[in-house]
Amino acid sequence: MSVDLDIKAAAAAPGLRFLLLGHPVDHSLSPAMHNAAFRHLGIEAHYEVLDIPDTTGLPAAVDLLRHRPYAGANVTIPHKVAVLDLVDEVTPRARRVGAVNTIIPEDGGRLTGDNTDGYGLLTAIAEAATPANRGVTGAAPLAVGNGRLRAGRRDIRRVVMFGAGGAARGCLVALADAGAAQVTLVARSPERALAMAGTVTLPPGTRVGVLPWPTNRSTSGEAVWTAITEADFVLNTTPLTGGGEAGDPILSLAQFAALRQVNPSCLLGDMVYRPALTAFLRPWAAAGGAVVTGLSVLLHQGAESFRLWLGRPAPVGVMAVAIGITRTTNV
Repeated sequence: MSVDLDIKAAAAAPGLRFLLLGHPVDHSLSPAMHNAAFRHLGIEAHYEVLDIPDTTGLPAAVDLLRHRPYAGANVTIPHKVAVLDLVDEVTPRARRVGAVNTIIPEDGGRLTGDNTDGYGLLTAIAEAATPANRGVTGAAPLAVGNGRLRAGRRDIRRVVMFGAGGAARGCLVALADAGAAQVTLVARSPERALAMAGTVTLPPGTRVGVLPWPTNRSTSGEAVWTAITEADFVLNTTPLTGGGEAGDPILSLAQFAALRQVNPSCLLGDMVYRPALTAFLRPWAAAGGAVVTGLSVLLHQGAESFRLWLGRPAPVGVMAVAIGITRTTNV
């Protein structure tokens, strides 16, 4: 949908309009999730995608939000950083991350940029890490900045994160705020990982290390493997694990088995949400390990955006059903 066509469509459409700005966006589950919430609450509104291949079309798309019927937007790749300069205010958490994923229209046509990615991750961790809550939507969210993030009875202090792109930004800040003292970034470009870590604001004392992505897949690299065996949480933020049944690009099946022996209470997470149990999560979940799915992260960051736009709690259970979350999705 082009920006010009969307302006014409908005004039004829009833109710409030919400957008997802990014590229590509046709695959997104956000419209199903938010439109189910609107229907459930009897809100006359519609959420739709607006594909913006490059930044040249981004200013006009953002300006749509300054006028009714537009009432909010989410921003996804590749525009989360560029949007920072197109809104009037940026919340402290978005400023610290250096990226915006939620735009909230204010009085007078002003726009505020926020970032709910970290909230989504921490809430998904709280939901998945407690056996009684696994797969149950609406688990109590973790307080950001409380200095303590737990996976069951285990504090999450040491994190290994694969990737250093846009998704890693919000995850790094959120995990550090919640008490992770050591975060090891594993990236194909260590220089890029160091640069990314230098653009976000972390609590004093947070240690960030960088390791190169292993080229020897069978061993996963001695240093990386050692970090994983000592980690409380291992998170993939790359798109590499969503490729179906071809095998996990991060760990071999033998390494999953070894990890169950040396670090059985480790929590594994993946920001990829299709499939819900990715190649990275499936073997761990099958062996009884706790996992954080990208689908759960999507759900909770979307619910927080909903609250920011409308000033009321989102119907999280309804939104979960709309995107296929069941009690067995977060096993």
